[in-house]
Amino acid sequence: MIGYDEVEILIARLVTAVVVGFLILIARGYLVDLVVDLPVPFRVGIDAMRAVAIAGMTAVPILAVPLAWWVRSGAFGASFAADGDIPILYFIWAIATMVLM
Repeated sequence: MIGYDEVEILIARLVTAVVVGFLILIARGYLVDLVVDLPVPFRVGIDAMRAVAIAGMTAVPILAVPLAWWVRSGAFGASFAADGDIPILYFIWAIATMVLM
């Protein structure tokens, strides 16, 4: 992240969250037919993939990326700005996934 402008990092994280969510949704589409005859935990895993994908395409760009950008800008001090933005992204993504499940 050294050498990049904060706005470039913000835009890259927005685009990446949407692309990763979309790719997970595509993978789920291919796998959903394969798990029809398998036990229930496999179908639950496919439902979890859907929740992860939707959370990545909605909650992360709307909530997590702006919050991480705010933290990186030094709102909580330099020590938290250096290492605190990535855990925020993962935390919001995980919470949104749990809400969708």
